[in-house]
Amino acid sequence: MHQELTDANRYEKIQKRGSELRMQQQEHEIEPIRFVILGMPYTIKPTEDLTAKDIDQLVKSIKELVDSYSHKGYDERRIPLLVAFHIADEKRQLQALHDNEKRELQALHADEKRQLQEVYVDEKQHLQEAHDDEKQRLQEAQADGNRQLQEENRQLQNEKRELQALHADEKRQLQETQADEHRRLQEAYQLPLQRLVEKLQLAIEEDEA
Repeated sequence: MHQELTDANRYEKIQKRGSELRMQQQEHEIEPIRFVILGMPYTIKPTEDLTAKDIDQLVKSIKELVDSYSHKGYDERRIPLLVAFHIADEKRQLQALHDNEKRELQALHADEKRQLQEVYVDEKQHLQEAHDDEKQRLQEAQADGNRQLQEENRQLQNEKRELQALHADEKRQLQETQADEHRRLQEAYQLPLQRLVEKLQLAIEEDEA
């Protein structure tokens, strides 16, 4: 365990030393930019945000401004202030341009937002109308279905009444048939019995005589 910690510490020190050496090497590689304006020497060291190319462009722009005012005959003591005013005016113009572009973008964004809102409202209205139409169609279909069911129920009730009437008529006819059959049977049995009674009466009278 101790050996592992020692190796880890040694590896960390090696990495740290390597980082320091790389930083030192980068510092040696980045040479400062030296230039002269109005007889005064200046030195600027490049950074990650301000590269040597950026510094060269800035120095070139400043020298052009200084030369333009020098050619116009301005006093060298006033030229730095004039250059500063010139740069401040450019910054003001750029800021005004930026503000105008910002306002235009905001107006464009507001207009796009309004258009999107209108599209959303129209789409919502279309969807609501479609929903209402579909709801109305479903209600009409349901009403048609209810009417059909009611009509079928009426037909079933009529058929039921017809069947009941038919059943009652058949029952009445059956009862009448049964009554007629009963009468015929009674008549069929009554006549032989009456004859038998008459024969018995004659036989009794003959015996008495």
